[in-house]
Amino acid sequence: MKILMLHSRYQQLGGEDIETECEVKLLREAGHEVVLIEFDNRLVEEIGRLRAAARSIWSVPAVRAVREQLHQGEFDLLHVQNYLPLVSPGVLRAGREFGVATVQSLHNYRLLCTNAKLFRDGQTCETCLNQPVPISGVLRGCYRNSRLASATIATMIGVHRAMGTWSRYTDALITVSDHVREKYIAGGFPEARLHVKPNVIFPPKAEGRLRDQFVVVGRLTREKGVETAIEAVRLAGEGVRLKIIGAGEDEARLRQRAEGLAGVAFTGALRPVEVETEIASSLALIMPASWDEPFGRTGVEAFAAETPVFGTRRGAIPELFGDTLPGALFDCGDTVELARLMRRAVDDRAWTASLRLAAGRRYADHFAPAAVLARTEGIYATAIARVRHGDRLTSAADRNKSRA
Repeated sequence: MKILMLHSRYQQLGGEDIETECEVKLLREAGHEVVLIEFDNRLVEEIGRLRAAARSIWSVPAVRAVREQLHQGEFDLLHVQNYLPLVSPGVLRAGREFGVATVQSLHNYRLLCTNAKLFRDGQTCETCLNQPVPISGVLRGCYRNSRLASATIATMIGVHRAMGTWSRYTDALITVSDHVREKYIAGGFPEARLHVKPNVIFPPKAEGRLRDQFVVVGRLTREKGVETAIEAVRLAGEGVRLKIIGAGEDEARLRQRAEGLAGVAFTGALRPVEVETEIASSLALIMPASWDEPFGRTGVEAFAAETPVFGTRRGAIPELFGDTLPGALFDCGDTVELARLMRRAVDDRAWTASLRLAAGRRYADHFAPAAVLARTEGIYATAIARVRHGDRLTSAADRNKSRA
C-alpha cells in the first residue's frame, strides 16, 4: 500500500508522537510505502494563538499540503494521527476529493471532551458525552482552564460534526481500546466504522537486572493517581521501594506527600532507554490511574520487558490483561490492596516469576508488532474496500445512529 500519514507534533514529546513514529516504522518494515507529513506545534508561538485556533477548525496550509501530495502519486490511503491545532479535520475531506480511503486515529477522548480526558475536579465527567457540541466543557473552561481555549476545541468539534467530516468523509476510525470505542459509540460516532487497534510497542532495547523495586512512569498529574502508590509504600513496610519517573504540575504536591518515606524516590523525566531499564529492573509497574486510561502504553512496555503490571480497574487498563495473569488489578485508590500486592511481590518470588512469564506471553500473543501490523492492515483493507465498493455515503442505519 501507499499511505499518506499526517501528524501534528506536540511541543513536548507525547505518546501520540511516539506512536506515529512507531506506526511509520512498522509499516515501512512490512514493505508499505509511507509518506509522512508533520507539523510542529512549536510553530504556535510564531504564528500566534488566534491563527492557531483558526487553523484547528480549518487549516489551509495542511489541506494544501495534503492536496499537493495526493496530486503527485497514486496513494491508497490517508491516515491522520493528531491534528490539533495545526492540522484540522478538514484534511479528511481533501482525501475524499482524491478518492483515497481516509482513516482517523482516536488516541483519547478529544472529539467528545474539550480536555480529552472525560475527567475533571478529581473525578470522571461525561457531561458532554451526549452533547453534539461540548458546551459544558466551554462553560467550565475544561481545556487549559480557559473558556476561550475550550471554545476553540468545541467549535472544531461542532463545525466538523455539522459538516459530516467523521460520519461521511472518514472510512475508518481507529480507537486504541474497546473502552475508547464504546465511549465514541455512546457519543454518536458511527459504530460500524470504529475499529480497535492497540499502540505499536517494539521489544525493548535495554535490559535490567531485577531489583527489589516498583516503578510508576508517566506525567505527574492528578488523574494518574500516583499518591495511591506512595501511600501503599507507607503501608507495605520495610523493603518496598518505589521509583516515580516523570514530571508534571502535580510533582511538588506528590513530593510533599512522600516526605519522610525512604522507600520513595523521584527521578524526574528520563531518556527512553533509561525508562526501559528501570521497568525491566522492577518487580512490577504500578498504574494507579484514577481516570479512564484510554490505553496504557507503559503497561504494554512493561509486558514487553516481562515485567508484571499492578493497575486499577479504570478505563482500558483491564483490557491489557485479557484472560491471562500478567499482574493484578485493584480498585482505584485502594492503598491497602496495592500494599498487599507489593508486599507479596517482594516476599513470594515464585509468584512474581509466574507473573513475569505471563506478562511476556501476553505481549507476544496480543501486542507484539506482528499482531498489531495484522490489525492495522486489516483496518486499512476495510477502509479501501469501502471506497472501491462506492459505499462512501453514510448508510440509512448510520444516519439514524450517528451524530458525528
